Amino acid sequence: MNLPVNTAGSIEPHARITLRTGHDTRPVRLAIEATGAGIGLTHLDLNSKNEQVLRYPAFT
Repeated sequence: MNLPVNTAGSIEPHARITLRTGHDTRPVRLAIEATGAGIGLTHLDLNSKNEQVLRYPAFT
């Protein structure tokens, strides 16, 4: 719950947060999408053992 709460406290007043849940080969999948400015790549911990999926229009 910490990630959605932090997202809500950090985005612009008219931005949108979308939460999606589901399952496939793993027990649970949670996707959080926000229409705000986002976090710069230099501030993300990409060496974390947790799975992170980053999708930016410029890279898709």
